[in-house]
Amino acid sequence: MASIKVLVAHSNVQNIDDALAKLTKLNSKQGPFDALFMLGDLHNSIKEIHTDGLPPTFYPSYNDDVTNTSTDLENHVTLLNNFGIYQLATGLKVVYTPHNFKQLDDRKELILQKLEMFNEKVDILISHIGGSKHSKEAGRNSGSDIIDAILRKVEPKYHFSYNDQLKYYENAPFQWKKSGRITRCMNIPVFGSKEKWAYAVLIELDDNESAYEVPPNIGSNPFEESKQNKRGREAKYTTDIKVNPFTKETQMKKPKIVLPNQCHFCFTNPNIEDHMFISINKNSYLTTAKGPLSVPKDEMPFSGHCLIIPIKHIPKISQSKTQEELLELNKELNDYELSIARMNFIKYDMSTIVFEISSSTSFHFHKQVIPVPKYLIFNFSSALDRQLYFNNEKFKLNGNLNFKQYTVGSSEYNDIVNDKNIEYMQFKVYETSEEQPIVYLSTFLTGEKIDLQFGRRVIAYVLRYPKRIMWNSPTCQQTKEQEIEDVKKFQSGYKNYDISN
Repeated sequence: MASIKVLVAHSNVQNIDDALAKLTKLNSKQGPFDALFMLGDLHNSIKEIHTDGLPPTFYPSYNDDVTNTSTDLENHVTLLNNFGIYQLATGLKVVYTPHNFKQLDDRKELILQKLEMFNEKVDILISHIGGSKHSKEAGRNSGSDIIDAILRKVEPKYHFSYNDQLKYYENAPFQWKKSGRITRCMNIPVFGSKEKWAYAVLIELDDNESAYEVPPNIGSNPFEESKQNKRGREAKYTTDIKVNPFTKETQMKKPKIVLPNQCHFCFTNPNIEDHMFISINKNSYLTTAKGPLSVPKDEMPFSGHCLIIPIKHIPKISQSKTQEELLELNKELNDYELSIARMNFIKYDMSTIVFEISSSTSFHFHKQVIPVPKYLIFNFSSALDRQLYFNNEKFKLNGNLNFKQYTVGSSEYNDIVNDKNIEYMQFKVYETSEEQPIVYLSTFLTGEKIDLQFGRRVIAYVLRYPKRIMWNSPTCQQTKEQEIEDVKKFQSGYKNYDISN
């Protein structure tokens, strides 16, 4: 029985030299390894790395040539391009897909068509994005159904993903009933995260899968869940809704009605704080936030926390009277959003998070936009997972939230946000202003109790500002003079990006 010693590691461009030095030392002390799989956004720098002292090195890489499946470089690195299956000289079989969410969505049909031609099981699956089922089991918010389909087809012994750059996590191993194979799924964080960024494993090249020893910590296979368990989960979900025992009707608390002349976002309110306005357009306007979460930092001399608000008094934009009105308003809100993300990134070298709640019980829809230093933006996934735990496990009265990632503009995403009957909470994470944002969205039931401060709690943890969670806390309060000065500085920085000009 042949055994293959494999090393899997994750690094970015900035730390690649230090990471390679440690891997070389690891190969010398604990090797030699038969293969090294390098993960991460290394781009063209992979062509320039020095591989002296390293085992044969393989790098999953994305490019525009979908027919190009592997390339051998002069520095003894093999690029595993796009999506495919590769067999090493040792006999180790690997399936790889380095696509991010948008790339997966763009090439979904091509990937699934190619997957149909795979007729063999493999030793390793490497994917940028984790599968949706084991990501959910690990308490994470990201995952892809496409990766689930690949897992079902190839039943890898090991599945390595690397979307979460900050946290190492590993699911309980599970067994495939028909083949007897054991699969282990884990996320490998980046070098410098202070977590387990390199993983060494001895893989047995054994075709007699039924002979695999079942580990003591074996878990249930999420892909072979019984119908009884599914029904049990559905029943548990539906019984969370309160029902009148006499009439058998669902009981929902009536939402408070706020008229436009009482709404602090409406122009017809005589007490509206218009000294906080930054920009006014045809259908919406931009204002600084009361009790801002973020604070002036580095080259940004103002807090940067702002709100994008429709002028019309509506609880959700999908309730616009006509399709034309919906499209026009949605475009303007998104133009504002992107213009602020561009200002934050280009002028102040900052990332951006946008948070919104679309609910029929809201009094006036709005988006909250908050700048985040680039070195902190990677805290978002762990911050969201942390707050989800508190929301779903500790505070049982709150509606249960389950965030999934979507691609902006995809049919699945549009079907949710444009449906006036669907309630949702959403984050958009702009790491840069040049790429599409990463969208995290959770739907919830009408009438469920939702923590309106959920988004602020998450972003406060990202920014490491625990004392600024509540907008009306003494820490966050500004005088009117400070608010006016904040607006002036914001307008000065925003003038070349303002869509109302």
